[in-house]
Amino acid sequence: MNDFKISVRQICFMTIGLITASKLIFMTSITAEYAKEGILFSIAADMLVNAVFIFIALKLDEKFGGKTIFEILSERIGVPAAKIIYFIFFAIFFLKSYLPVIEHEEYIKKTLYETAPLYANVIPFFILSIYFSYKGLKGLARASDVLVWFTVVGSLCLIALTLPNVDITEFLPVLARPRLVLSGSLKTALWHFDSIYYLLLVGRIKREKKTELKIISAYLLSMVLTLLYAGATYGEYGVLTERQYFPPVEMGMISVALINVGRIDYFAAILISFSQIFSAALPLFFASLCLQKTFSFKNKIIAPIVVNLLSFILITATSDLIFVFYDLFTDYAVYPIAVVSFIFPIILAFFKGEKQIKGERLLYE
Repeated sequence: MNDFKISVRQICFMTIGLITASKLIFMTSITAEYAKEGILFSIAADMLVNAVFIFIALKLDEKFGGKTIFEILSERIGVPAAKIIYFIFFAIFFLKSYLPVIEHEEYIKKTLYETAPLYANVIPFFILSIYFSYKGLKGLARASDVLVWFTVVGSLCLIALTLPNVDITEFLPVLARPRLVLSGSLKTALWHFDSIYYLLLVGRIKREKKTELKIISAYLLSMVLTLLYAGATYGEYGVLTERQYFPPVEMGMISVALINVGRIDYFAAILISFSQIFSAALPLFFASLCLQKTFSFKNKIIAPIVVNLLSFILITATSDLIFVFYDLFTDYAVYPIAVVSFIFPIILAFFKGEKQIKGERLLYE
């Protein structure tokens, strides 16, 4: 299981299926609140920055000859230091998991099971998350093969239902208030720290021709899908978008097509819900990997249980204070996550690669 390498196709599917799904609930409304008509520029700016650092992570995978971040650190600064850094990674992924998990819990509660108690919505998610984390990269790869179609079909159906109601004048004047665009990018950055996932995939990629081009293209396709989705929502609701926290069940509700056939948009919303379950579990998945590397538990189920139990306690304790904690996370948690996502790979890029080390050994021999 530890030697499993995920294929480029499956990474592309993970990007389009899970990364995109993580941006389809609260992100649109929160961005609209701060960026207003500049919503598309805010989202594009965040995702383009992450595309650069995803490219850096992929080049690190090539530079270090298929070694994982843990192996790279262990060889150069020692195993104890590598474990400390991986514990920091665990903490970062755990912080990053809060918003995806709480928004998934709110989405399920408000749209599908309004009268169900909190635990009835939360417990099934964490049971599935534990199993998902326990299965490792092979489970992530197989889930991505399926969920990509749920995300693409669901989001495109909702976009198609919304298009007749879109008013492009809602996006005017274009870039008249650049400060709002910047504000929107900063306030929603927590939804866009995607490059850190690819950093943990270093050494686990089954490389092939044009690996970087294929994965970056998949991420840009995810960006286009996200922009179309956010654009359709804002074009339909305008300034009211900031109150539309659950677009999958709100985008098509005023479509003329639904008057005679009923709420068929719920089929698309349910498809997105399936993908959103796994996208919400993705930070917990990587947090479990990091915790396992840090403490080397004999039974690999222990790390997923510990991570998900801690998340369960945090979510149930703060479910009524979601926007209070959102402010705390955007004001404080964004900085350590940004350091690990953006600064750490740059530092790692200055480490000697495998070819340099082999060349030095040959020289001294």
